[in-house]
Amino acid sequence: MRESPTPDIIELLRQKGAAVRYHDPYVPVIRHNGFEMAGETDLDAALAAADCAVVVTDHSSYDWGAIKAQVRLIVDTRHAVR
Repeated sequence: MRESPTPDIIELLRQKGAAVRYHDPYVPVIRHNGFEMAGETDLDAALAAADCAVVVTDHSSYDWGAIKAQVRLIVDTRHAVR
């Protein structure tokens, strides 16, 4: 995860009371500040359950159009969704 802001974003959202889930085909588990979280294996199910999707990486393996069609709100920090 090198210099990814993802662990910090997850931590901040959780501190605010958000129920956070994540999907990343390259990172099955996130460990940060003593906290460990396993990634979602089913992207469609995770999106269907989400109130908001936060895009922190712009992996080319994602179908951004399909993601956009599945969620009500997207916070896109990478300008991946058009």
